[in-house]
Amino acid sequence: MPFNIDTFGLQNMHYWLLILSILSLWFTPFPRSWAILFSLSLLTGLVNGGISFAGAGVIIAFGFSCYLLGGGILNLATINNGAVRKKLLVKTTIHLCFLTLGTIIATGIVPGIDNLRLVDNIAFHNNAPATAISLHYNVAVIGLLYFAFCVERIKSASEWLVMIKQTLPIAALTVAIIMTMGVILGLLAFDPVVTPLFLPFLISNLLIVCLAEEAIFRGWLQGGLTKLLNTRKHAAYIALLITALVFGIAHAKGGPWLILAAGLAGLGYGYARLKTGRIEAAMLTHFSLNGFHFVFMTYPFLNQS
Repeated sequence: MPFNIDTFGLQNMHYWLLILSILSLWFTPFPRSWAILFSLSLLTGLVNGGISFAGAGVIIAFGFSCYLLGGGILNLATINNGAVRKKLLVKTTIHLCFLTLGTIIATGIVPGIDNLRLVDNIAFHNNAPATAISLHYNVAVIGLLYFAFCVERIKSASEWLVMIKQTLPIAALTVAIIMTMGVILGLLAFDPVVTPLFLPFLISNLLIVCLAEEAIFRGWLQGGLTKLLNTRKHAAYIALLITALVFGIAHAKGGPWLILAAGLAGLGYGYARLKTGRIEAAMLTHFSLNGFHFVFMTYPFLNQS
């Protein structure tokens, strides 16, 4: 089994405290439990050397920008006309700080935020390249802090059921379109695999990748564009299309196929968010696609000879 031996050791406790903090956003009766767990994660990371003081400082600054984004100070609808220009300047500055600090964290410009390799390079299929599964602390904190301060989260089982019922058809259609396209282009093949490595994949993908990407793209960008364009006809759909385009371009490192696939998938994620009013719906659609890909198709893609 290609698990790293020390994955669950004390040296890596800050990663698991971060995962618990993310889960506590939804699955605990104590509203501020996420903040306690996150604070412990940062403190533990500082003590064991997994996080530097510079890294922690940038994370805290990003969290403060999320706090401001989610606060009433940014609600332009509540201010009088004479103060609009000043408030707009404040709002723009906070958004720029949010974007700049998030980029610094995500790209690792400031060193000292280590990531944990859960699974070493392994080929899940004979005709696929080897890949690894990691916990990216820097990516996870972006999603955690945005959801904590800026998102009205689902709070009850009944809300979860309604959201899931509305989302499943959208998720199924998104999966069908993207996977079929991959097969037609010769990049994917139906090749189911049963592996215990689905658990680390679930942790890494759903609780980190999907969380962070949906926070930024369907939360901050699509939600922000919808508000910005609210005087235009079909503002919500224009925001959806722009966000999907940006989402595709953000995957340019993977080549033209990934740009196309991510852009089309982004339409599905964005529509799920639009249809339900919940970013959790975009997360569910996103993970449905990634999870189906991992379990039933060649992962990450067929070797190209």
